[in-house]
Amino acid sequence: MTESFRAFAGSLWSRPDPALAEAGVAGELLVAKVQLSLATLLLAIPVIKSLFFLLNQPHTAVNSKVIFEGYFLAIASTSLRYDKRIRITAGVLAFGEYLALACYASSHWDLNSPAYAPYPYGLFSWSPKFRG
Repeated sequence: MTESFRAFAGSLWSRPDPALAEAGVAGELLVAKVQLSLATLLLAIPVIKSLFFLLNQPHTAVNSKVIFEGYFLAIASTSLRYDKRIRITAGVLAFGEYLALACYASSHWDLNSPAYAPYPYGLFSWSPKFRG
């Protein structure tokens, strides 16, 4: 079991096959243009939502379905790469970014306070089964 896990872990972080790397270089410019366009479009969402942060509404950052699904779009756009190291790193960074955002918001605001009623984005909970 340990040897097979080491082999699997080693294969995750290995360099891509030279043929795939060559094909990846050819499509890298197109992927970069698409990602830049999507990132520019998605950048407008947090900028607008950050204005609501200033109005003391942290639920938009932690429970907004638009913002939350933006993370999945970011992860999906990086999965177009041929190098799996980039995909793993991007996935871990997106997870870490959302975790840091949720930790910051939950430690600085009482997210389930009656002051935020009627909870347009639902109640905040670390467990998904209690989401409003």
